[in-house]
Amino acid sequence: RLRSGWDSVREEVEREIEAEEMKRNLKEAQEHIRRAGEQVRDGVEQVRDEVRDSAEQVRKAADSVTGSPPDEEDTVTRTSTRRGPVDGDHKDGSSGAGHEH
Repeated sequence: RLRSGWDSVREEVEREIEAEEMKRNLKEAQEHIRRAGEQVRDGVEQVRDEVRDSAEQVRKAADSVTGSPPDEEDTVTRTSTRRGPVDGDHKDGSSGAGHEH
């Protein structure tokens, strides 16, 4: 009877130790996931900043070629509807508006 009681207590202690180990592993996994999420957010922010910087460099380069920044409406129209040359002029000097070649 004493041995049976001792075995029961030992098994209960082992289960509690295993449960504590599982909790510790879960907390470590949660921390790992949290850090990974932070790294992803930081990476996304870095890429966003790099894209924004690149877009600004392209705008500045375009401004230096054209001499002045284009109107915002003109930029939207050119990028969304134009299929021809980006400079907006055809070889014959027309703007191309209303013509299909």
